[in-house]
Amino acid sequence: EESCAAVRAALEARGVAVDRVLSVPDDPLPGPSELDAADIGLIAIYTGDGTLRSALTRLQGWGGAVLVLPGGTTNLLSKALHGDRPAEEILDDLPRMARVRRQALASSAGLAVIEVVAGPGAKWSDVREGLRAGDVGAVASTAVEAAQASAGGATVILAEPLLGKPEGYPGIRLTPMADGVDVEGYGAETIADYLAQGIA
Repeated sequence: EESCAAVRAALEARGVAVDRVLSVPDDPLPGPSELDAADIGLIAIYTGDGTLRSALTRLQGWGGAVLVLPGGTTNLLSKALHGDRPAEEILDDLPRMARVRRQALASSAGLAVIEVVAGPGAKWSDVREGLRAGDVGAVASTAVEAAQASAGGATVILAEPLLGKPEGYPGIRLTPMADGVDVEGYGAETIADYLAQGIA
């Protein structure tokens, strides 16, 4: 709540009238029709990647703008848009900031504006989260699970259009770009290679 109050104060100090502050997911985010009816043209989101993905999914179809600020454990979209800068510096640029429309990938989990990793190799994201949280026990157990899933799990095949190895990959990363989707297939021959890749 302190961080929300700080962001609100920083916005108001820069002449932005703040209608309300929500703590997502505790407070439900209004949908596009509610925002349009209230004549709200800007939402500042100060959160991490997971909550940001949920918020952007909820806001589909809204005509306003979203200001992504670096909050939560990590925020890859904020880094992609603004570099590795604190919220205060980003807010200083608000009067000169250009509006950018990002490409996104849609899945059953919602919108992805940075990347999606599909396949058993995606289990490495759990290892990464354990590292971020400093949970050594979780890192050890999930690293073993990720290595086993990557080495012996099902593979992902790019079928339409047919791309890459016909036997598929343990992990495929899809990154939305301005002119399409960048696709990278990840494979490794041994568990040690997966461990090295995951820890990296």
